Amino acid sequence: MELFDTLKNINPEVIKKLVPICGDLAKPKLGLTEEDTQTLIENVDIIYHGAASVRFDDHLRDAVLLNTRATKEVVDIALQAKKLITFVHISTSYCNCDRFEVEEKIYPAHADWKSTITLAEQVDQHTLSILSSKYIYPLPNTYTFAKSLSEHVVNDLCKGKLLATIVRPSIVVASLDEPIRGWVENFNGPMGLLCGGGKGVLQICYIEDKSTFDWIPVDILTKLLILITYEKALSNDIDEIPVYNAAAGEKTIMTYKELVDYGRMTIWDAPYTNLFWYPSCSVANNLYKFYVYFFLHNMIPALLVGGLLKAFGKETL
Repeated sequence: MELFDTLKNINPEVIKKLVPICGDLAKPKLGLTEEDTQTLIENVDIIYHGAASVRFDDHLRDAVLLNTRATKEVVDIALQAKKLITFVHISTSYCNCDRFEVEEKIYPAHADWKSTITLAEQVDQHTLSILSSKYIYPLPNTYTFAKSLSEHVVNDLCKGKLLATIVRPSIVVASLDEPIRGWVENFNGPMGLLCGGGKGVLQICYIEDKSTFDWIPVDILTKLLILITYEKALSNDIDEIPVYNAAAGEKTIMTYKELVDYGRMTIWDAPYTNLFWYPSCSVANNLYKFYVYFFLHNMIPALLVGGLLKAFGKETL
């Protein structure tokens, strides 16, 4: 993988320190074997807990098991780790999005995390689906709700026991410079929007064109995490869990219309291969305009292509 080429050229021996361990966030004890768990307890000195589901439409049960219970399982290992120096939990800037201004502190919980984990483990999905919108209120989705609870898991279990830190990044996007400019390996956030428009699949988005979004390049966030880890490791203060809001703020403010316009310009400079349609994504802040445009440019072509594929005996999605 070319992402690691620089490291391989500078210090190839360090790659041997990487020992992959298979697990599953959705399972109790992270799906780890007793042997792998013991390996972590005996050898790990710094833990970065960044594994999570970032889907906004996850069922409440899945979001809680993946993002809240899994955090507890990681903390349980951290509390047993014999060589642990510090523990860093990666949260999100949006876990308190019901507030106009978010300070670097932990706010009162929207629910009890212990009871919520019990509900996710014992209550059937249908019942949870009915209760979900009221249970997570005033947060807009299960992702932000589950991530907000995970902060309280860390605060309740680590305070007074571990050198722990909570970091809240905003939307993490492609690298700014290191180790490769523009590196990204997922379609989360604006990446999916740009890729869909570049391929010609996404023709229009229903967005308030003056709405802004906050983003931080993954390499900038990585450097920040290293500095935070170093500072906390030197503090020796286990009674306070500092919180860092890792957001760009007004320094890199961009509207969604500017994002789409910039993406359209970039596609002309470096076009994608195997385009599905002419790349011309635009934004609409009028719902009726959006539906008309979507029907003409997405629905009708989809029906025509699907009909042709069936006519020639080809498999369709």
